[in-house]
Amino acid sequence: VDFVELYNRSGKVLDLQQLTLCTFDTVVNQLSSIHNVTSKRSLFYPGQYLVLTTNSVIVKSQYQTNNPTGFIDMTSIPAMNIASGIVVLADTSGKVIDRFDYQQDMHFPLLNDTKGVSLERLNADQITNDRKNWNSAAANVGYATPAYKNSEVLDEKVEKEIDIFPELFSPDNDGNNDLLSINYSFDVPGNIANIKIYNANGILVRNLVSNELLGSSGLFVWDGISNNRELCPIGMYIIHFQVFNSVAEVKDHKKVIVLAHKN
Repeated sequence: VDFVELYNRSGKVLDLQQLTLCTFDTVVNQLSSIHNVTSKRSLFYPGQYLVLTTNSVIVKSQYQTNNPTGFIDMTSIPAMNIASGIVVLADTSGKVIDRFDYQQDMHFPLLNDTKGVSLERLNADQITNDRKNWNSAAANVGYATPAYKNSEVLDEKVEKEIDIFPELFSPDNDGNNDLLSINYSFDVPGNIANIKIYNANGILVRNLVSNELLGSSGLFVWDGISNNRELCPIGMYIIHFQVFNSVAEVKDHKKVIVLAHKN
């Protein structure tokens, strides 16, 4: 059965009775298929994870459950098509709290079948509807972590303009350093970025970002996939992050990283 996981990243205690799970009708431009989370007063604490579903028994039987009490059974929830859809968390007055527009191609590209595989948010502090902020749940956790921390989380703080980590990553969807995180933080927004990835021979393997306008902070993610939609071979790679602004100031950042595979 379908489920939606909530995480309270605020410092506030929320009343779930005041929340609804719904979708958004882009034709009439309004919320639709609105379902109250619960009819009873129930508190949602800071840092807490919670799963909304129509049958928690089935979810718990299909996935490892480290937090069995973190489930709420709703009478019904909005339909969630595998190919694409919109999931909205709103309050009972119709104010949107969060909205996620998802597409099936946001999953790890080498997965043969995405049925039963959760899309996980990589960083709760980054924009929800940034497709770079999502990835498939790892295989080693059974492709979902309902009601507890996601299998792949990129929440490290950036202490300099460009921070790229880890230095060695293995994009095999096993939940251990599957993604290369390219974080940026600038004093002011309005910078434009290009990110190119070269192999040890200086050959361009991935045009990751081309002339993208940046905010003051954010992240990009490389999953080890080349421009040809193939997994790059093991070896050293050079990440070239070029940033420039409206007054023609250009900064080049380069870092060598290592891509590894399982034996």
